[in-house]
Amino acid sequence: MGAREGVSIGREEGIELAAFRLGGFDFAMESRFVASATPAAGTAGPLVDLADQGSPAGPVYDLSLILPAGVRRIVSVEGPMALFTIAPRDLRTLPPAVARHCAVRGLRAFALVSGNVVMIVDPRRSFL
Repeated sequence: MGAREGVSIGREEGIELAAFRLGGFDFAMESRFVASATPAAGTAGPLVDLADQGSPAGPVYDLSLILPAGVRRIVSVEGPMALFTIAPRDLRTLPPAVARHCAVRGLRAFALVSGNVVMIVDPRRSFL
């Protein structure tokens, strides 16, 4: 199996992902892009607009992201936050034809985790 754009497959045992929720949907990104995740203090900034969503259903967290060229970005997402590892064979990449018309910026793959569909996003495309 070769490497997929937006997903690092450096270790055969798995890819570490940071999971969060937005608008009632489960999302994850490679944990290497997340410098920290802290509960939002006071009034949180607007939630990341990855797709059309309603008001937060859970606690809000501020993620400090490290993006290419040393760009740092703080984004607000819904919790609970979690780290998990997934085997590369368990990822289902987004077909190019679907990707071109997808409303979720940076969506690269899907995975089934504990019976839930998790959308794997590339923060280099989602949050720049």
